[in-house]
Amino acid sequence: DPVDAVVVLSAGIRNDGRITGIAVDRLLEGIRLVRSGAGHRLVLSRVFTTVGRDTVTSDRDQRSVLASAGYTGDLRILTPVGTTRLEAERTRDMANREGWKRIIVVTSPIHTRRACATFETVGLAVTCRPSPDRTLALDRLGAPRDRTVAIGQMVYETLGWWEYRFRGWITAPAARSEEHTSELQSPCNL
Repeated sequence: DPVDAVVVLSAGIRNDGRITGIAVDRLLEGIRLVRSGAGHRLVLSRVFTTVGRDTVTSDRDQRSVLASAGYTGDLRILTPVGTTRLEAERTRDMANREGWKRIIVVTSPIHTRRACATFETVGLAVTCRPSPDRTLALDRLGAPRDRTVAIGQMVYETLGWWEYRFRGWITAPAARSEEHTSELQSPCNL
């Protein structure tokens, strides 16, 4: 059965308003999941940055990616967000208003554990789905640069996990759906 929503987590924007490559990977995976019938609708997070006196949002570039992919399905926007915790709270509030029971959370492979545990802690029934990662071949970290980047991401996520646990933002273990466990068999998985 399809879930109520496929929630694509944000990954930041550049000063020119373009979303990062990681954000594009996540968004394309979310579109693919909705098109495949895994979920009824797509939920995106609006992110923003301040450049001088201007506020730049992810809206224009997210719409551009959606248009390029030909996505015309049901779309919902969470705003404002700045942390995974806020995305989880905003999603919970939207799910409560809409009567949603189950969601898929799409994020980067190394971020999946902390993200899904955060969404579970706010009370959501979650299936975790890591997006493809075009920045690193996590199962083939041969080049020194790739290993360095992977270690940096793992350290960031480990510190993030500890912070979220300390603040009480993670109290439940990450979901263990078939997709979650089968997709995360990388040496970089925390």
